[in-house]
Amino acid sequence: MPTTEKSTSQTHGLAGKILFLRLFRLGRIPSALNSAQILSEKGFPVVALEYGNLFEEEEECVEGFPRLRWESPWAMWVLRPFRPLAIFIGVLIRLCSKINDEGKPQIVIAHGLQEQALAWLLKFFLRVPYAVHVHEAFHRRDLSLGNWGFLLVEGAALRGADFVIFPQADRARLYRARYGLNNPEFIAYNCPRKRKRTAAVELRESLSLPPEARVLLYVGGIGDNNALPEAVEALAHSPETHLLLVGWENKGERERLQSVAIRNGVSGQLHWQGVVDEARKWELLASADASYCIYEPVNIRLRYLATASNKFMESAAAGLPVLCTQNEDFRSLVEDKDIGVCVRSTSAKSIAEGYHQLWQDSLRLARWGKNARKLHETQWHYEKQFEPVLRYYESRFSKKQGDVIPPLLRFSENPLSA
Repeated sequence: MPTTEKSTSQTHGLAGKILFLRLFRLGRIPSALNSAQILSEKGFPVVALEYGNLFEEEEECVEGFPRLRWESPWAMWVLRPFRPLAIFIGVLIRLCSKINDEGKPQIVIAHGLQEQALAWLLKFFLRVPYAVHVHEAFHRRDLSLGNWGFLLVEGAALRGADFVIFPQADRARLYRARYGLNNPEFIAYNCPRKRKRTAAVELRESLSLPPEARVLLYVGGIGDNNALPEAVEALAHSPETHLLLVGWENKGERERLQSVAIRNGVSGQLHWQGVVDEARKWELLASADASYCIYEPVNIRLRYLATASNKFMESAAAGLPVLCTQNEDFRSLVEDKDIGVCVRSTSAKSIAEGYHQLWQDSLRLARWGKNARKLHETQWHYEKQFEPVLRYYESRFSKKQGDVIPPLLRFSENPLSA
């Protein structure tokens, strides 16, 4: 296709760039944001397309690296089951037109089911290379009707990728078995970037707690799949435990948990912070006594630490001991690395036993926190996890904006075996 004069500024153009694709905001997947930041800091020409926003204004901005934000307010008039497909088709047409006008990206990095389907079709129509960073493993029952079609083409989209990044080795094996993949692959845990310790604040004073109180922090979505009603009920068996909930809430969730607290006589042990900014989140992580990281293994994506790992790895970065479940690789990491407690089940009785194990030995609690922080400093930070991927980029892709696009990439070897 012919290349015409760029329709946007060079900063936000696509030609010769590494293009990150993400429905809504890239920052909703920390590892996606981290990898884009690292590549940009290393001098690669990075641009992110954050599309499908229904209520935000369309804009071109630079937040660490250039970002295009495409709105789709018209999609509000599309019946909900057909809305994802409508947004997909609209973005595909617009993106093909933009690439036709400006030139091809060096490579597209897709983060998500819909995004990898977009990248797959861009390669089919325009011969644009792409890679997929896999985050979640889904069954059809996990998804809304409007997203079933994207799951149906997931195998083809993954097989067509030039390389694939998984958050954990078991996840990679699951996908290889499910779809017969033989692409080059990398493993990069979903860790925060390496960071210095944040200064602690006095939580007991701000929450009006007695000196003997222990603060157990939960950071994340407040809804299903984290056994929070059982955690509240378990407070009745651990008077020193105070559960601090931080994050957005599903509709009616606060009322539900408060009713559990009232019924069990523990209203004074349940505390809410709501949605906080990043700085406040890290203050709270630095100031709590332990972190609540329990997941109910109700579907495939919650059985693996790597998927549900943000709060777990953030806790390690803050030097917080963790309270986890025993499913899949949680137990091996928690107990082998000596960083906390795994409960036997998600029942209130088992969680109460976990509270007791956390607090019964203050020296052990301190050791768990110290071990967790050391793991962050040496292994569990994204710069370390991303090193093999970064070396691969440096060997294959150009840091010069607008370079001639090389032929489609084809590799028979696994770059991790080199």
